[in-house]
Amino acid sequence: MTPTQHGSTQHGPASSRRDFIRGLSAAGLAASGCSSGPERPPNILFLLTDDQRADALGCAGNSIIQTPNVDRLAEQGVLFENSFVTTSICAVSRASFLTG
Repeated sequence: MTPTQHGSTQHGPASSRRDFIRGLSAAGLAASGCSSGPERPPNILFLLTDDQRADALGCAGNSIIQTPNVDRLAEQGVLFENSFVTTSICAVSRASFLTG
């Protein structure tokens, strides 16, 4: 965050993503009825599968390919069903997640 001329703060892209993830985590905890104890950073495990079609997982509707572990993670966690990449080269997509 950088201070602006009027004393408020301006969020950059990395801050916005962090704020989004914090908000998403807080909403998930609130929805699950977790009690609020001492504040700790949320444990987030981000799994990215790439080099495949959008329907290459069982949880995405594929009835031929069996992906029971990924399906279970999708059922118990968050499954993003609408996403896109700016390039089909996987290294660029991976780097954008690491650098924000």
